[in-house]
Amino acid sequence: MQLSFIPKRYSEQLTRDGLDAVPKDYLQNILSELQTDEQKLIFKEVNYGTGSDWIWILLIFQGIGSIIVLGNKIDKGLQGWSNIGKKIKRFIKKVDRVRLDGDALKALCLYEIIKKNRNISSLELLSETEVEVSNNSSMFPGRKFSEFVSKDKNYHVFIFKVNESIIYVFICSIEGKVELLKYVDFTDEP
Repeated sequence: MQLSFIPKRYSEQLTRDGLDAVPKDYLQNILSELQTDEQKLIFKEVNYGTGSDWIWILLIFQGIGSIIVLGNKIDKGLQGWSNIGKKIKRFIKKVDRVRLDGDALKALCLYEIIKKNRNISSLELLSETEVEVSNNSSMFPGRKFSEFVSKDKNYHVFIFKVNESIIYVFICSIEGKVELLKYVDFTDEP
């Protein structure tokens, strides 16, 4: 799982002096709620500027596998992923800007599903589509088109099936905005 962000009050210093400009205790404070015993957090500087530098912090979560892959059902660990989604939601409020990868967005969707549906016996990801609106890889030598940091303005569409009879369709921006497009409950259908 990856996310990139600009800490509040440190955008100019970060662009001018890099990661060293942000006090370590400040970073530890805003990231402390994302950390768990099962993962390691790695920080890197990344430049999103196209014409001038715009430095962000890239945060890579090592030790977290993919949340759920297409066609796989999960019936345990849902609360853990929901908790990660809740933490990401709080984290977004603590930073100036953020970009989230597909796994982080799935965690936000799972948080929304579990908030609405407390009694989950199974959950399946039926569809996942990334809609790429903008990619900045051509502006940076050596940056690959498929890299997370190349994606400027993307959306993800997720379709989940819950308890074999409830469908959720979400659209999510990489900025962490999650919108439930459709909720269909086939529970009482013959």
